[in-house]
Amino acid sequence: MEKAKGVKWDLSFLYDGTEDPKIEEHLKRGDELANEFVVNYRDKIASSEFNTKMLMEALEAMEKVYSFATRPYHYAMLKFSEDTQNPQNQALLAKVQQSFTVTNNKLVFFNVELMKMPDATADTIMADPEFAHYKHWLAEARKNKPYTLSEKEEQVINLKDSTGKSALVQLYEEYTGDFDFEMEVDGEMKTMTGEEVASYFTSEEPEASQTRL
Repeated sequence: MEKAKGVKWDLSFLYDGTEDPKIEEHLKRGDELANEFVVNYRDKIASSEFNTKMLMEALEAMEKVYSFATRPYHYAMLKFSEDTQNPQNQALLAKVQQSFTVTNNKLVFFNVELMKMPDATADTIMADPEFAHYKHWLAEARKNKPYTLSEKEEQVINLKDSTGKSALVQLYEEYTGDFDFEMEVDGEMKTMTGEEVASYFTSEEPEASQTRL
């Protein structure tokens, strides 16, 4: 654990830094693709005429949306986890979360319509050998049919999570990120972070459970 102190992730394969203009470009492109997706697929998914080819094309289009929308999101999350006290990391995460929620909400209709798809249509698609790769995904998704709300209600939940649960978790991490704890390990008192202390909870070494704060 001591060896890990000061270690930083190399995230340059994602972006050059929190000010990289590509972050904004990817957020914008993801939102543009989401708008195109809405135009191309709204009110078509639940149709009895919807078929395997159309659904596979829709999934491919959605993957393109998220390839842009989630890249900044994951980068921001990793940067924040790396240093929760860095104002730039905090600001980037807040910005990206807000943008991602807006983009994601535009696609909520897809899942709602997928649940409204006639059982006969869904069964036909899942029986198609061309759909074999996605069969399990669709079968599992359809299990949520009884619990799926309207599009507006699902969107409200997304918005609530971005300003409620997720915001509270982020606040907790920011507040506790620089906490230090005195802990006795092998008879020696050491100063550790919360993450270092938590690692002892799942240690494979039985004596680790006998350490004391």
